[in-house]
Amino acid sequence: MLSTPQFPLLRLPLVALRHTLRMMGPSDVFLLTLFFKRVRLVAQSIFPRTKPSFYVDYCKEQNVGVLYARFPPKLNVPIVKWNNTKFWNILQTHFSRVFPKTGAPHVAVTVDTMSKVPKSEKVDLIEVKKSENRTLKTSEVEKFVEIYKPILIYVHPRMEGDLADKSCLLTCENLLITYSRHFSRQNFLNFSGKYLLLQNTILTSEDLKIFLETWYNGSDRHLEMVCVFGNTYFEKEKILEGFDVK
Repeated sequence: MLSTPQFPLLRLPLVALRHTLRMMGPSDVFLLTLFFKRVRLVAQSIFPRTKPSFYVDYCKEQNVGVLYARFPPKLNVPIVKWNNTKFWNILQTHFSRVFPKTGAPHVAVTVDTMSKVPKSEKVDLIEVKKSENRTLKTSEVEKFVEIYKPILIYVHPRMEGDLADKSCLLTCENLLITYSRHFSRQNFLNFSGKYLLLQNTILTSEDLKIFLETWYNGSDRHLEMVCVFGNTYFEKEKILEGFDVK
């Protein structure tokens, strides 16, 4: 009976170990750091030029958490699954050790899994995806965002209910809404962030004109970009009437 060959990874000299770990995938290296101190120490010098995000997706089957290393622009490398929020802090600590230059923490949830994100953890980017079970309410998104105060919130599904005039979504630095038919003119005027993306909007050319006039004559220069996509034709001449445009 032939014996199964074994590779003495942990007994390799330092240079050989570092070279071997470099040839492995980020997920394999990350898992090894959880169990072997020597790998943990060497791993800190393996990925000095990468800057992946700590990305947790709670939108998969059975609503379990899947940790990804999200490399720019859109490469997601799955690392580990878990179903216990107590592991969040442990995994995030190890993640920052394996990848010294770590991007902003990112989480994707549905209305069914919002409660799985620990309230004590910092989350900079929140992505809300569609649930197959029930409709997302605007108030549920507002309560969730109020807890974490992220720098970016991206809402994909339709929301039920109007935004309050002083909704916390309107103060988010970067706000992206795929179905924004509930986003009123007053919401538009009250937005105080840097970047706003509205798709499937019911805003009119008159709304855009009033927004431009209010912004132009005001003192708030925090806003950097607004992108509005609607199902109706926007009248460029009407929107820019009164502006010295070149």
